[in-house]
Formats: sequence, C-alpha cells, structure tokens
Amino acid sequence: MKHKIFIIFISICLYLDSNAQYAPIPESHRYTAYIDNIIVGNEHGIYIDRIPHVLLNYYYGEYIDFSTNDSLLKTIKSKIVKKIYIEKDTVLYNNCLHIRTRKAKDGYLFVNKSIMDKIADLGFNLNELKISYVFNNGVVTTKEDVMRILRLRKKCIQIPDIVVDKQSGVITVYFIGK
Repeated sequence: MKHKIFIIFISICLYLDSNAQYAPIPESHRYTAYIDNIIVGNEHGIYIDRIPHVLLNYYYGEYIDFSTNDSLLKTIKSKIVKKIYIEKDTVLYNNCLHIRTRKAKDGYLFVNKSIMDKIADLGFNLNELKISYVFNNGVVTTKEDVMRILRLRKKCIQIPDIVVDKQSGVITVYFIGK
C-alpha cells in the first residue's frame, strides 16, 4: 500500500512539475510598439520610417517629433493620440504598446492589421519592405486619399489581395471601399 501511495505521489509531482510555468529570464521579454497597427518599434529602438511614406508625409508627419528618438511616447505629440494601451502576453513574455490616433477608424486599422499579419506569415522583416496602398484601383498618393482611407469603416471594406514583390521589396495592398 505504501508503494502505491508513493508511486501516485511521485506521478502527481511529475505531472504538476511538467505543467508549471517557470520564472522568466529578464532578457527574454520582447517589446513591440504599434501605431494604428503598424509596427514602429521593438526593444532595440523606434523606427518611424517603417510607416508608409505617403502616410508619414500627409498624416503622421504633422504629429511626430523627429528630434527625439528615445521613447515612442515622447516622439508622438499628445493631440493626435486617442487611446494608448499595453497588451501583455504572460506566457511568451511579449509586451505590445498600441497607440491609436484620433482620425484612424476601424477599417484603416483592419487594413494595417492584415498587412502586418501577411508580413508575419511570410516571415519578412518590415525593414526590408515598403508598403503601397491601392484603394479603389488607384494608388494612394495625395492627402485627400490618405484622409479617405483613414475614415474607412471595417464593414464597408474588402481586401481582395495583398501582393508581395520580394525583388523590389514592395508589399501592395489592394482594398475596396463602399
């Protein structure tokens, strides 16, 4: 009887030990920063140039202080910020800082999330890619185009295709708004 209890006790201990979460190594934490679902930084620094050029010129450029590159919250001017939240993943030790801007609606956020998911699925580095938006069969190049895509609602948008050209390093997002 003692042997059975001992064997059951050992097996329970082994089972609980295999399911236990171990304390993290301090260097294992990863940080990612997003502005409107576009990755702009990680634990190594902030890279505002990851934002597509047309959006940087006509929207984000007005609200970003390029003289400071030490903290994302110091870089972004507060009058553009609508919401800031941190998403924590305690299992993988990932922390994501999300910044939402005032003019960005859920359709625009959906398009950017689709782009980032496609890049992650293909295993590309965002530093190697340029993003090009094609809205209703026209390339987004003007301030009016940028403001139009910022106001899109998710229920009124379709993304028929996201094309990645590895040689030129361009990811083109085709989307249609109603």
